Amino acid sequence: MSSSKAQEWLELFKKGLDLQVLNEGHLPRVTGRDLHAYLAAGVNSDHESRSVNEIIEKLRAGMLIYIRESSVSQFADIAAKAWQELPYAANIAMCTDDVEPNDMLHNGQMNRVVRRCIEEGIPAPLAIRFASLNGAIRYGLRDRGAITAGYLADFSLVDSLETMDVADVFVQGKHMVKNKEILVDIRSSIPPIGKNTVMIPSLTEQDFAVHAPVQHGMVTIHTMEMTEIGTTKLGTLQLEVTDGKITELPEDYVFAAVVGRHGQNRKPFVGILKNAGLHAGAYATTVAHDSHNLVVAGKNARDMLLAAQNLKASGGGLCIVQDGEKMAQVDLPIAGLMAAEPIEELGPRVETFNRVARNLGVKVGRRSPSMALSSLTLTVIPEVRISDLGLVDVGKQELIPLFQN
Repeated sequence: MSSSKAQEWLELFKKGLDLQVLNEGHLPRVTGRDLHAYLAAGVNSDHESRSVNEIIEKLRAGMLIYIRESSVSQFADIAAKAWQELPYAANIAMCTDDVEPNDMLHNGQMNRVVRRCIEEGIPAPLAIRFASLNGAIRYGLRDRGAITAGYLADFSLVDSLETMDVADVFVQGKHMVKNKEILVDIRSSIPPIGKNTVMIPSLTEQDFAVHAPVQHGMVTIHTMEMTEIGTTKLGTLQLEVTDGKITELPEDYVFAAVVGRHGQNRKPFVGILKNAGLHAGAYATTVAHDSHNLVVAGKNARDMLLAAQNLKASGGGLCIVQDGEKMAQVDLPIAGLMAAEPIEELGPRVETFNRVARNLGVKVGRRSPSMALSSLTLTVIPEVRISDLGLVDVGKQELIPLFQN
């Protein structure tokens, strides 16, 4: 990273410290001197640790580790192994981060993380403490996180410590859920935003082709390769160019396009992605952290275009197209990220999408298919990501040329 870019980051950290708020971290695969530099800059938490040794090193350095278990990342088993090495570590809390509706409906949210930790060997009272008191302490919530005098009566009753299935919920002493039935009306009186936020330019199949710097012959192109733990690395691939375009890819590769959908009025950047699993058709989503642009991965331009057009018309969401036919779609018209329907209606639609996606081979690490491509544009996760401007070297925070010189 350049000195000017590093200075920008330091100013950002300092702003948080000056305001006396927490600078929350996002630090997968960072160890050694870089880890301690990060801590020295004033960021002392992480919810992205992906290996036992990484968690142990961060705990020993005094960093708060959030045990994360969600539809995107499941690390309770890894965290439990690290806890066995450091059973008296106090700097552990929990988070979910990206739980899809059907997953939440069937498995819960924070109680799911507690359950998984108990299943992996962390004692139940300690797992519950990680999910309650430790989180409250982290955020300075002195009147929450425990059941005792002087604390708000926010607590849940569960059927058993093995299942962590919530039966009753109390909020500030008020009985909100009894025997799994909601006792109060918690619906908002404010109608959902009706604006279509998928603002993309008019597109054609040509916009989803990779245009080469030569008309014919072989070129070497930079690719983004997904790893088994959900991070990425930079790769290269030699491909044949015909009439100035690349239209055929090896089996493990797909075209990956990002279209700015917030009124940027730019044509998509199209790169090449390895290990997404998709073996036919196209997959499009507007759930793409943190820019939430429109991301399309596919084997051919025709299906990619149709998937993008479907989401433009619906206001965003998830769409799979194969051979010119829409195979599955989940409409998320509120900012391209949410739906107004209750979870009982939205959850089954996500399940259907996941089933179709699995049948087409979609698989990225431990992620649910509906969230498989959600972090492709997250330009703070190493080593390389994709944006509407091009491939990004995360460490240097610089764009990577698509074609190798």
